[in-house]
Amino acid sequence: MVTEDLEERLSPLRDAHRYDRRMAHVRDLPRTLFTHTDDLPVDGWPAHRDRLPEPLPLPPDLEQDDHDGAMAWLRENAERFNAAFDVVLMLAFLEHIPVLSSHPGTTWMALEHKVAGTMCGVVRLIGVRLTPRPEARAAFKAIARHWYGSDLCSGRPLLSQLREYQDAVQRVGVDCNRSWWHLCEGIYPVDHSQEALATLAVDPPDFDSLFGDPRPYGGAERLAKLVWLAPNSD
Repeated sequence: MVTEDLEERLSPLRDAHRYDRRMAHVRDLPRTLFTHTDDLPVDGWPAHRDRLPEPLPLPPDLEQDDHDGAMAWLRENAERFNAAFDVVLMLAFLEHIPVLSSHPGTTWMALEHKVAGTMCGVVRLIGVRLTPRPEARAAFKAIARHWYGSDLCSGRPLLSQLREYQDAVQRVGVDCNRSWWHLCEGIYPVDHSQEALATLAVDPPDFDSLFGDPRPYGGAERLAKLVWLAPNSD
């Protein structure tokens, strides 16, 4: 669901589950509330998988289920593939969701997105799309392209993978100390803060204006994540 009135749909669910301060939890929301990113308009979603060469640009003699062969062929044809590969930046809630405001111009989205490569996991989130700074977008396109085809998060990420990812995001000027738990192929999390918002986004919204009352204990900032959504390899 993509709407400025998402809170109207969430409000009855908040009352039913009675989390502190009327927070809802993503796991309690009906699946029908969410729009899969594959079902979004291709021309309006830069990270849409249908923007990639389709069908996958495999030579005729390569079996469609030969994953290793497909990845090798894509590496050899990286220029064509990379030209179509893109990412989307969102301010998102992946667990508890505070009361949302209907701030003018703010469009809340309830999305599900395929992750974890051939393991075909799904992550669900409530979020607001942000306009990324060009240098941040380029950096996270490179990060997402690096992990494309890796099946990252088929279990939990390895410590070595987390270190590699943290090194990469720190070079952009942000971190993942509190958000690494959500790292998978297809979703690349960053710790939320006003500084991180300013580093990654062009003209980000005033964070406090995005929420209604009551406010969660400790503030909404601790619940939010900045995530980059990217195409999944399966």
